[in-house]
Amino acid sequence: MLGLLSQPLKVLAVEDPSTVFPPSEQPDFWPPAQELVQQQIYLISRIERALLSPDPDRVKAVRGQLFLHTSSVDRLLKSYYPFPNVLCAPTATENFEDLPAVGSLSAEQVRVYCLLYSSTQKLDSLRPLLDRRVTGLDRRSETVETSPIAQEEADPILGVGRVPKQAIANYEAPIPPAIVPPLQATAPLLAAKTFLDQARKTFPRGTPFTVTDEVSSINGDNPYGLFRAELEPYAQFLGLPNTGITRILKAEFYNQDSNNLRNRLLPTNAESFPFTNLLKLEIENSEQTRINDNPPFVPQLEIQIADDNFQIFPQEINYGFLVDIGDIPLENIDSGLSAVATNTRQFFLNYRPPNKLASLQVDRRRFITGKEQNFGLSEPIFAQAPAVLNHTYLVRTVQFQLPEVLLSGDPITNRQRRILDSLLETPSADLLIAFRPVYRRSDGSYTVLWRVVKQFPNPQIVDLEKYLNLERSIQ
Repeated sequence: MLGLLSQPLKVLAVEDPSTVFPPSEQPDFWPPAQELVQQQIYLISRIERALLSPDPDRVKAVRGQLFLHTSSVDRLLKSYYPFPNVLCAPTATENFEDLPAVGSLSAEQVRVYCLLYSSTQKLDSLRPLLDRRVTGLDRRSETVETSPIAQEEADPILGVGRVPKQAIANYEAPIPPAIVPPLQATAPLLAAKTFLDQARKTFPRGTPFTVTDEVSSINGDNPYGLFRAELEPYAQFLGLPNTGITRILKAEFYNQDSNNLRNRLLPTNAESFPFTNLLKLEIENSEQTRINDNPPFVPQLEIQIADDNFQIFPQEINYGFLVDIGDIPLENIDSGLSAVATNTRQFFLNYRPPNKLASLQVDRRRFITGKEQNFGLSEPIFAQAPAVLNHTYLVRTVQFQLPEVLLSGDPITNRQRRILDSLLETPSADLLIAFRPVYRRSDGSYTVLWRVVKQFPNPQIVDLEKYLNLERSIQ
């Protein structure tokens, strides 16, 4: 019985398939094949993300998508030739370049047929792995209790600032899991990508595909991406020095809740997607960072959207203040702020950051809360202002790159004290910026034009040494 069932396969393996299945009236093969190849490129990206996620529901979702996609590919292939496992047998050829035309399929179409079949088989082999992944993941999303922790008014950096109170006594946020992608998935994913790349190159010239490097943009890996329609109207302005265009994103994008599931081996959004650089990297900054083992310091447009307000991003000890000056074109904002009201102009031009850390954080807290301000202004000035399209905003931003020896809290040895000055080097910037929102997207983010209006002397912090953990000398 077994020999009878296997006999047709033996016959098909040696005969020319085009003589067994004569050409039939089939719709053009290229459009549906192109759609499935593109879907599979997206699917591979989603599988890679799911394998790095601690969320079992995300793995379940991609497992279901894999099943549906495999079924779609199988239906398409069998509608043109009923035995893809025979036509595309691995022993026939390594890269499917020498296969003849079959039925209504040309030789090039047969190659894409087999490449798509092979890549799908590689992905389908991941199903058991995904099943085990779902079973093994800790369902933290169902067991973690969220804690309504009060917002602190200033970061408790280096022991300076207020420690936030907890609504639940002795509550500690859960430690995010460390998720490493299984090694068993590497070879099938790589093979599937290789087959798809070969298939994509076999399609007729001009067939559009979004390749792997561009999939990240669609999936959110390029949050600052701009539409061409957003760029073209401002080409003349962007030709001016110290200008740019970027998106300002919502605070939720940067402030990832520690109670939410995430893979702690992956960088946070704030680490992966830094804000737009405002100045070019200077050589002396890059030279100095080699001493401190810090990344090069470049001031950035550290602004986010919170409750439909433009808000300065509260990062480490960086701070600033901003104000809406109305519908004034950016081209009219000069370094002397001649187009700005007198009180606002004087404050933005005359403010000087403190040179001691505690005093600096006091000012920082004042701008965040609007409290205890003794700046001689009729109204408090804040680190945020309501977002209004086609209004211009002035920003004074003070930014530092704190030395690693200060942030780590590691003891400073007696030998290190000899180079303490270099270890405590703190690159900084004090900039006056103007920006103007010109477009609001449906997700609440804004596209803004920006311009560096004035660069003040770099602020200094003269008492960082008192916050070091100095190793005691041995008598």
